[in-house]
Parts: sequence; C-alpha cells; structure tokens
Amino acid sequence: MACCGLLRPSASRQIWAQAALTRSVSTAPCFTSSTPSHQRAVSHVYQCSSSHRSPGYARYCATSAAGGFPLHGPLSSPLHRIVERSGSPDLAIFDSVSGATSYQLIYSHADALTQSLSSCLGSAAAVTNNGPPIIGVLCSNSYMYVAAQWACWSLGYVFMPLCSQHPTKMMEYFLDDSSAKALLFDTPHKAAASQLTEKFSIPGVEINEAIKAFPSGAEDTPSWSPSVSEWADYPATLFYTSGTTGPPKGVPVTHGNLRAGVRSIGDAWQISARDCILHCLPLHHVHGVVNALTVPLSLGASVNMLPRFDAEKVWTGLLGVPMQRIKDNVSATAQPSNARPSVFMAVPTMYAKLIKYAADCQLSQSEKADVAARCKELRVMISGSAPLPDPILQAWQDLTGHRLLERYGMTEIGMGLTNPLHGDRLAGAVGQPFPGVEARIMSSDSEVMVEGTSVAVSTMPGYAGEQGELQVRGPSVFPGYWRKPEATKKSFTADGWFLTGDTAVYENSVFRIVGRTSVDIIKFGGYKISALDVERCLLAHPSIADCAVIGLPDTTYGEVVTAIVVANTMPGAQDSLTIPSLEDLAEFLKKSLPPYLAPRRMHIAPELPRNAMGKVNKKELAKFVLDGKYDCH
Repeated sequence: MACCGLLRPSASRQIWAQAALTRSVSTAPCFTSSTPSHQRAVSHVYQCSSSHRSPGYARYCATSAAGGFPLHGPLSSPLHRIVERSGSPDLAIFDSVSGATSYQLIYSHADALTQSLSSCLGSAAAVTNNGPPIIGVLCSNSYMYVAAQWACWSLGYVFMPLCSQHPTKMMEYFLDDSSAKALLFDTPHKAAASQLTEKFSIPGVEINEAIKAFPSGAEDTPSWSPSVSEWADYPATLFYTSGTTGPPKGVPVTHGNLRAGVRSIGDAWQISARDCILHCLPLHHVHGVVNALTVPLSLGASVNMLPRFDAEKVWTGLLGVPMQRIKDNVSATAQPSNARPSVFMAVPTMYAKLIKYAADCQLSQSEKADVAARCKELRVMISGSAPLPDPILQAWQDLTGHRLLERYGMTEIGMGLTNPLHGDRLAGAVGQPFPGVEARIMSSDSEVMVEGTSVAVSTMPGYAGEQGELQVRGPSVFPGYWRKPEATKKSFTADGWFLTGDTAVYENSVFRIVGRTSVDIIKFGGYKISALDVERCLLAHPSIADCAVIGLPDTTYGEVVTAIVVANTMPGAQDSLTIPSLEDLAEFLKKSLPPYLAPRRMHIAPELPRNAMGKVNKKELAKFVLDGKYDCH
C-alpha cells in the first residue's frame, strides 16, 4: 500500500493559512482555461448544460472559464458553519469507541489529515480537466469519519464515502468510475483498503496514524472565516445511487447543495444546537451522511453515533437503558446529558426490526408504558429512504407514542417533501415541499397538473387527484450525473426541473408517492396499478411480515400483479405455514382494494433482498422469480 508520510503539525497550519489568504489563481492550483479543453473539464465534472442550470452553476462555469477556480479557498458549505465552532469544547460526536469528542478535537484531527493528505497526493492534488481530486473514504461510524470529511472539504477535494458492507467489486467500481486519487481509511478497514489501493495504484492514508502526529488536545485553531458566497457550486461529495433501476450513477453534491439542505432540513424539523441525533444509519448515503450528520453538526447539535444498526443497542440509546432491564426499573445509562437523543432517524426496515425486538422481550403493560414514557423524551422520529408501510407506522405509534414523520428524498435532490413537524401526518403521504424546494406533478403530455412550494400548492383545473411524474427544482438539486451526459440530459427539463422518475398524486392537501414509474407502476389490462398501494394492504395481513409486489410479463394482460411474501414469525403471529392462498388473499384485500388490484401470482421467500438503506431491487427480484428461486404458492 502506498501510505503517506506525515508533515510536522506546523505545516498543517500553513495549509489553513493559505486557505484564508487565497483569492486568486496565481496563489493556488486551479482549473486552467488556456485551451478549449477546459470547457470539457466542466462537463466532465457535472455532465450538464449550463443553459438549464441555476444562476450559481452558470457563475461557476463563467468563473472557471475566465481564469480558473482556486483549489484552496473559503468554502460556501456547512464547513463554514463548523469553522465557527472550531474552538468549541461542546460535544459533537459521542461514540462507543472514543466516547465524547468535541468540535475542537475533531477539527484539530481534520487539520492533521489535511497536511497528510495533501502531502500524500503531491502533484495529483492539482485540479485537472477532470475536476478536483476525488478521495475515497472507507471508515467506521465514528468521529474519524467526520474528521476525514472535513479534511477533504477544507482542501477543496471531493469526499466520496464507501460502504464496507458492499462487495469488493462494487467498491472497485466506485473507485474506478470516479477516478479517485487516494483512499482514506481507519484501522479496522486496513486490509480491504490495502487491496483497493494496490489494485488502482493510489495512495492510502490510515486515519488513526495520521492524527497521531497532531496533539490531540491542541487549542489553536484556524483563524480564517469561510465566505458564504464563494464555492457554492464547487463539488463537495460524490455519492452513488442505490442502483435499484440500473448501474449506480455518480451524483456530485455541491457545497451550495449541502448548504441549502442544512437550511431546509433545519427549518422544517427545527434542528438546533439543543438537539442530539441518535445515529445508526450507513454512512454512504444522503440519509446517514447529510440528514443525520452534516445537518446537525452544521447547526451545533451533537450526534450519538452507533457503529451500526443493532436493535438492542438502538433501544438502549432511545431508552437510556437496555430494554431487558426495563423490568428492573433502572435509571438511564450514564452518559453526557447532551448525548441523550432528541431526534431519531431510521429506515422502515430498522423500525420493523425494533418492533420485532420489543415483541420478543414480551413486556408487560406497565413495562410498555415505561418504554413509551422514555421515548416521549425524544421530540421527533423520522422515517425515509423507502416507503413506510402502514402496519409499521401504527405498530411504532402503539409502542412508543410517536407517529413517525415520513419524508421523501433522493440522492439527486436531497430532501424534497416532508410531513409536518407539528400537525397531522397521513399514512402513506409525504406531506409538502421542504422550505426552498419547488415540486410539481406533470401529466404524460407535459401539462402541469400540480405545482407548489412549502408556502402553497396549487392544483390546476381538471387535474384533481390525477397521477403523474413528480418533478423537483431548487438549490439542493445536484448539477448532473458524473461523466454521464446523456443520463443528465434525460433527467432535467430545459428550465431546470429534475425528473424524479416517481409517480405521485396530490390529494387531501398532501403529496403521495404512488411508486417508481419504471418498476412500481404495473400495467395490467389497461389499468395502472401502484405496487406500493398493494404492498401496504398485504402487510396488514397477520401472516405476512414483509412483501414486495412486481409486474411480470403476461401475454393476456401485459403485466400481471405478482406478490413475493415473507411469513410472519413474530410472537403471536399465525403459524408461518398458514400463508393464505391467492383466493383467501383476494378476499382479505376486498376490504381495501378493488378486485383487479389483487395479486394473480404469489411466491414465498425466506427474506427479501434489501440494500443497506432497506430498498428492494425489484428488477433483481423479478429475475429471481422468473428463475424459479422462490416457491410458487
């Protein structure tokens, strides 16, 4: 592995000083524009035309073409908010390995990483026609992940998080597709990192070793104050899509996108320095990286970070004591008072596992009341990244007293729609646009049916209750796919609306996602059927623990509604062998669905193939069914 030597701490200060002083091309590496190839540089980074992008994007292109964009300089990103607290002893991260870590300490360790990383890259640190250096990061859920993120941003590099749960081939795909210049990793991932760095001949920096060269208690902090107007359109993070509808695509998220997301989410959910977020999400996705980490840290809140999702540990975090000890009436576990959570975010699959864990504990009524009372100390619990089934929504409310706040977002747009923090939250709905976000529903012949913002939403005459494609526009929407100009062109309208690919409807004054147009809308004998609607109703059956509904080719109907179900084995559930027949299921569904929506085929699976965020790859699932992997029932 090509590992880097470390500079002395004073050299790191010079980097921060340079960031404070740099204002022109002559004092820092930059995009060059002496040849026409620079125009290709911008398109290589964002892969979209400035004619339909935001004014900020056009300014980015103009700045680059006029003489270059400085690599080291003040960032218009959440980092400028974090720098304001760089000397703060306030708690930023609480994790099981390092305990309580302050903003000041994380910042000083990020400082150490900047000098190690910039030295390690050498000439590769310069911006080329392919844009700024992209740095892969393979790190556990801990404060060191945050230090690596801040180090990349402070140098103007692009932070690209990797997931250790992904197979090696997938991580290789991300490093290759992004042309990553280096890999930051923590000690637990050293073996995997060594394999990756050797394959791609890129340097690796072991975070644990790099920060040892810097005094962990250092009180001197950078004196520069980042501007809020520069670098808004400079890439900060490169995410990759889940790949549920095709190969994963790179999504460059700019500092301006992140800043807009912080403001929007912070306003909608009233995140403040008084909050603590209980974090158990993977750190390679917008949900875990932006919503549950960047937003709270940018607003001065703290994060109680678990190494991974574990139902027992999450319940301990929520209750302040292991659930099994509720019976002993013990007080909350000793930890910093500001590490007691006030906000919790998770995906529906996690909530389902938490419900199952609680059922397995077989709590008495008084113990259930204790659980609900302790959970009431949190002010909001949020669900996202996948549709929230009604049974989970209701079971969680019965268990904790919290009605989950469901929201809608995508890697490409950040957060788009949200149920209200205060007010009614309708089952199956995702509320109204976030502050600063515009949303509309378009008909198949490109007519605007519904359009609005967080202030007001209007339905055009004759289109009430009509389904169409959801489109989103706003400062949190990404500029375009990484190195995929055709995909970018197909994903935006001429005036900058992003085509989400989701079918939505606006009714009862809220948006509702009907399904992914490509896989969740089943065309059955002239009907357009929402797979998500059928799934919600199937999950109400006591013998079904999980399910997915897909459309399979049929010569008579075009597509036939097919259900893949997982038997319910929770305590109190019916025997797993009593999965209903198709006829019984149709009878059950009559209470909530028209007969033509009932599944015509059903297959039994031990579990559904879900990714780290709880999403089912339905194209892969259809292949499994057609290949006979699941028993037909």
